[in-house]
Amino acid sequence: MNKNVIIENGQNIIDISFDGLVICLKILKPIIADWNDNEGTVGHYFILNAEYDRKQLISEFNEVLINGSEEELESKILTFLKLLKSGEYEISSFSKLLKFADIHSEYGDNENSNIYGYHFLNYNQNFNYMFTQPYSLISNERVTFYKNLIKSGGKPKVLTIANNNSDNNVEFILDGHHKILAYLYLGMPCEFITITKISPEDEYTKINLFNEYAYLLDNTLKNNIIENNPILRTDKSTDSQKYNMEFDRYLKTFQKYISGDVYKLIFKSINSLNNEEKKWGLNKLRIIEKRDFSNEKLILWNIINEHLSLSYREIKSKEEFNYFILETFGRSLDDIEKNIK
Repeated sequence: MNKNVIIENGQNIIDISFDGLVICLKILKPIIADWNDNEGTVGHYFILNAEYDRKQLISEFNEVLINGSEEELESKILTFLKLLKSGEYEISSFSKLLKFADIHSEYGDNENSNIYGYHFLNYNQNFNYMFTQPYSLISNERVTFYKNLIKSGGKPKVLTIANNNSDNNVEFILDGHHKILAYLYLGMPCEFITITKISPEDEYTKINLFNEYAYLLDNTLKNNIIENNPILRTDKSTDSQKYNMEFDRYLKTFQKYISGDVYKLIFKSINSLNNEEKKWGLNKLRIIEKRDFSNEKLILWNIINEHLSLSYREIKSKEEFNYFILETFGRSLDDIEKNIK
């Protein structure tokens, strides 16, 4: 079964969205945030809130995944797809021999908690299959049941979901944690049905996704995302205000080095022809200006023609900061403010 399906009037109960950095799986609300580590390692951050009603959404589908014919599977999947957000999806079925590295290697070591996460190195060139339920809910008896079923010739299916717009190299297991472990332990090819979102993300989803999954993150992880995927938001919406509050918190608390991407965005806004964008950038620089440089030296990057220079400046006082601004923009913060209409 390999086909593309257009979903119209989807219920938007399940969605897998991507904002340019983070891939987010939503089941009624965001339950997973996963993003590439851009700090020099080939790794991922993965955060899961496993507190959602799996049985209500999946249980009726599970029986056909175990014993259903191709025709029954296709019929059930088309019904299941109505739970997703409207858009284009690819449905594929295939067999694949997994190595333990294909499942995150610490899956069995997580604490019994509703919200938890980890940072892991990824040397696997294939997709990592990421769980959506804690290891504490895995039943050894159920794994044994599937092992016996597979050894007797059965081919129970594992249902996964992915987003074609993301390069995060992950698929999430919607149903089949016990099955995938059974195949893995037996060393036999796993039977997959994968739902892949093909539709590009709309701009509203991309700029507002952070606000949706932020509840999963502590401030350190929020900072990591803002550093690597900053957004210039000048609209007056509640969503914009929430995002800018987090952005401002980052500027008040970043440790020593400001993110180059953040600083380039501020530089771009100050040089914009749009007055609201200029005001946004000025506000961000005023926040940095209020930092206590005497107790904490800050590192700001030199910028040449909107590109980061390899050189940077260590700022030890408010006076040095203001001189740095004057060198960078050719005018002081006060002069920038006077020229904003």
